[in-house]
Amino acid sequence: MPIRRAKMRFGEKTMGYNKPNLLCIVPPYPITVPPAAPAALLAYLKAKGCDEFDFLDLRLWVPQSYATTFSPVGVFGESFVIDVADLPLVLRVLRAFEDGGRLWEGGDELLERYCIERGINPDYLQSYLAQMDKFLEGAFNQLEDLEFVGFTVWNSNYLTTLMAAAHLKRRRSAPFIVAGGPHVTESSNSAKLALRSGLFDLVALGEGEETLRSIYENFRSSSKGVSGTIAGTMRYEGQSGEFVTSKRELLKITELPTPSFELLDLPAYQRKGQRLRVVPFQLSRGCTDKCSFCSEWGLWERFRIDSIEHVLCQVEQMVTEFGVQGIAFTDSLLNGVMPRLRAFAEGLLERQIKIKWGGFMRANMDAETATLLRKAGCVLGFFGIESFDDETLMEMNKRRTMTDNLRALEAFLGAGIAVRAGFIPGFPGDSRTRFLKTATIFRNLQQRFPELLSTSIEPFVVAPGQPIFNNLARYGLTPLGWDEKYLNLASEYRPITENIYCTVEGDNQGIERLGQYQIAVTLSQTALNKSKIQQHASSIQNADFMHYSYNPEEQESTFNIDLDHLFGNCYLGTFKTDTSLIYGCLLSQEEKDCYQELWATEHTERPWTSSKALLDRSAISYFLTQIEESHIITSARDLPRIRRPKYKRTIGRSDLLSLSSFVIARQWKEQGTSEVVVVNVCNRQCYRAPADIGPILTFLNESPRSLAELQDYYECSQWHTCWSEIIDVIHGMKEAGMLITIEEVEVGQLYTETNGGDEYQASERKQFRCL
Repeated sequence: MPIRRAKMRFGEKTMGYNKPNLLCIVPPYPITVPPAAPAALLAYLKAKGCDEFDFLDLRLWVPQSYATTFSPVGVFGESFVIDVADLPLVLRVLRAFEDGGRLWEGGDELLERYCIERGINPDYLQSYLAQMDKFLEGAFNQLEDLEFVGFTVWNSNYLTTLMAAAHLKRRRSAPFIVAGGPHVTESSNSAKLALRSGLFDLVALGEGEETLRSIYENFRSSSKGVSGTIAGTMRYEGQSGEFVTSKRELLKITELPTPSFELLDLPAYQRKGQRLRVVPFQLSRGCTDKCSFCSEWGLWERFRIDSIEHVLCQVEQMVTEFGVQGIAFTDSLLNGVMPRLRAFAEGLLERQIKIKWGGFMRANMDAETATLLRKAGCVLGFFGIESFDDETLMEMNKRRTMTDNLRALEAFLGAGIAVRAGFIPGFPGDSRTRFLKTATIFRNLQQRFPELLSTSIEPFVVAPGQPIFNNLARYGLTPLGWDEKYLNLASEYRPITENIYCTVEGDNQGIERLGQYQIAVTLSQTALNKSKIQQHASSIQNADFMHYSYNPEEQESTFNIDLDHLFGNCYLGTFKTDTSLIYGCLLSQEEKDCYQELWATEHTERPWTSSKALLDRSAISYFLTQIEESHIITSARDLPRIRRPKYKRTIGRSDLLSLSSFVIARQWKEQGTSEVVVVNVCNRQCYRAPADIGPILTFLNESPRSLAELQDYYECSQWHTCWSEIIDVIHGMKEAGMLITIEEVEVGQLYTETNGGDEYQASERKQFRCL
């Protein structure tokens, strides 16, 4: 299939080029490391001769959040089922799509009820979804010629992925849309709703590499989308009204290529405070166990392991090509075969591969092995402890005992490896007495290892992929469906929605589950300030690469600027715009004080403005406009800047450079020194560069330039900084996420389409040499 180049626009508009085929992730879902799925899929496609896909992670442009649209715990302790957890919102979007109106508009009494039952602020949810709708519309409007789109779906971004698909399906020439990932694999009801509505054309189930390749090959060879049945998918037959599912044979992971991160904006994922470049990777797929509460085992079906030689070669390749310094293993069970894990650690030491790493393990560990793992770079283990009571563990089908749990924790913590322990408040069959016992034992361990041991807050939920789901009565649970009023939001889907559970009641639910959940929250708080620990203590220097951030609401506000001190007199101010973008600006101490005084005055004299977005308040908007005038590069206010990088470890003279989508920059003078402060508002990294970098940034903001062109520009200028130092700064800014590389053929073609041909391209490139 020929590659179509989209037009290139700069400033507030599109800068970049698009292949007609796209893999995409829609927010919200927490960003901890670069996503594993696109890296695996892109590598597999390329190994099979297909290099026709781009990747776009829309989470990078917006504030981070997790389950914004639903909650697993109700205000009175209700246990909400995670099948289609936000079903009323989903039905509203499906109805709006069919009616042809905006995908999200004003709320009503039913929406208010839904929010209040879940402890969600109705105004916040209404604002969040309206802003997300604008963001998705603005982003996809810049990607004009899409033909094939693949979305990765979790339960947290199912609703917003439907919204993204709706914007695409409203086009005159709509792309073919495939959805895959954990949620649509586990929740057949979610897959059916999306297929029945026409928002998804196919759903890829489970392992996705060969399924995606087969779908795309079929699509490319057919003039009518995809024909016939493709293994590993679910599709909707419109004439019969049936959903057809077919299975696919599992892959041999020993034959899978090394994950490819070249189309991922790697530096954007390396957040401020993270000293390591970390990527996801795997030693195995699947799990040897089948815990009654766990649905992950169903994704990979059975446990499969890679060869140690293959894994070690791939790790070396990632270190060389992408500068990898840490690995967050995605294995469901990293120590599923203990001799293999020890062999991996020994291989790292023998080959002198110096990386930090960690992952999910079961409580099966001895002190000798833990010491070996620590020596080989293991700095973090996530243990599914779940309970310190043998009866409860038996009900969970954990195949572990309290003694096993304690031995594993002691071994890891004693070796100096940080541990995050998972517990499940509200598991049916557990009790108040047993959970208090678990909490007491854990608390004693926390006191012994205060900076190494933390806990996760994951209350018991029912989900369709669990063994418990099909045997609820055995565990003393009774499922309840959704209220008729919710189902009638889109009654044509009732054949599907009438089978979806809303809540479960019964053993250890309600106030018991709520109380145990509160205990878990308490154990996850620091002793002094009672703030929830969403990651390991900051003093754990080697474990900061696998942090967790499952905050339900965004950290940036639409109503106030969040101020972060960078250095000396310099502050980074960020807030969320009414199109969901993270907006950033650089402020001096005086400007910061001026803003705070202005904000306080408005709240005192005009309190009704406190509910208006910052950019809708004339005084503050004018203040920000003045601040922008002092910047070399300003932040986007309305449309996201979609600039598409192709990561390269080193830059050649012909490689084209561009500014990152997330960069702001300002000339800065302090204590007699003049410099340029450059900040990536996505990863919050700050780079202080010589003043001569300012004109180069302005030059790059006009259009992408090759390193050779930048040198020509430098030689025509009278700067004090030597070229070798400029080169070092350019490389430093690239690795910090301020600059990105773009392939020359892509941009050259773009010049031709945008500006009318090669004649303009040639004259354009002559002009700057005379500046």
